[in-house]
Amino acid sequence: MSAVHRSFLREAEREAQACNRESGVLRLLGDPVSGHPPSRFHGLLREVQHFVREPGGAVHVSDDPIPFSIHLPEDYLRSVDPALQFRIVELHAPLFHPNVRGPLVCMGSRFRPGTRLRSVVEHVYALFASHVFATEDAFCPEARDFYRRHTARARSLQAAPLWRRPLAA
Repeated sequence: MSAVHRSFLREAEREAQACNRESGVLRLLGDPVSGHPPSRFHGLLREVQHFVREPGGAVHVSDDPIPFSIHLPEDYLRSVDPALQFRIVELHAPLFHPNVRGPLVCMGSRFRPGTRLRSVVEHVYALFASHVFATEDAFCPEARDFYRRHTARARSLQAAPLWRRPLAA
């Protein structure tokens, strides 16, 4: 591991601790197996309504906790891999969303290497709370079609604020 990557991970560990202090709905824990400082963080979002698709195809609203992982691999700071946006976040629960297919989460084509952990967390929250979703180049076409037909329903999903108090602009 390079010194620059190690320093970035140390800062990510501090950001995870700050996120835990500042949020009532998010918990982030460093994965001790991934090294010290950790390159993988296990997260849990609570109080975020989201769509779940049953095996039979029916879609319903769930408020179950959403477990996920964030991985900051060795090439994270300087990656030229266009697939990096698919390698950062892994979902550990069913979620029916245009940016989610199975455990893979598409962070979007504007996602950039070296994005700080707090920004990744904020984007994950916005995705999982259906504040942000792709309807053009969707990762999951079935969910895209559902969201297009039910945009108002998606926009009405309730989510507790990520941060306990608003951040200064």
